[in-house]
Amino acid sequence: EALQISAIQSRSEYLYALDSYETAVENLDIAISIRDKTRIKYEEGLASSFELNEIESQFLEAQSQRIGSSIALMNALTQLRKAFNQL
Repeated sequence: EALQISAIQSRSEYLYALDSYETAVENLDIAISIRDKTRIKYEEGLASSFELNEIESQFLEAQSQRIGSSIALMNALTQLRKAFNQL
């Protein structure tokens, strides 16, 4: 029974990590789009350097979140495989 509970918990953690990863990928796509548009606005004189720096910071944060969620997903998958003796 303890093994079954462990398998259920590992599956739940994997699904959560997968959802977090998908959200991070979507957020990064949005951050890239916003960054690209803001760069164009900056080059045309419609955005300030402060605004551009803020957007770049948000982009880097989104990238960091995506990388972190990738690692969490890989760890969760490893735990799931261990729970089902597939490693």
